Amino acid sequence: VFEPSGRSAKFKRFHQALRDYGATRALPDQMRELANWQYEPLDSSADIARQIERFWQRHKERQG
Repeated sequence: VFEPSGRSAKFKRFHQALRDYGATRALPDQMRELANWQYEPLDSSADIARQIERFWQRHKERQG
């Protein structure tokens, strides 16, 4: 990943999370060849669905 200066804090956190997960790496200073690596694909859909369901349940409880 190319990392220009002046990025927002939100993008810094996003890219750091991807690096921590192993999905991305910083580009080397001199690029002779791209490294080959694998990582477990990201799939947050089940987590997102659970979070939406939690919020919806709280909303319904507040409504009555």
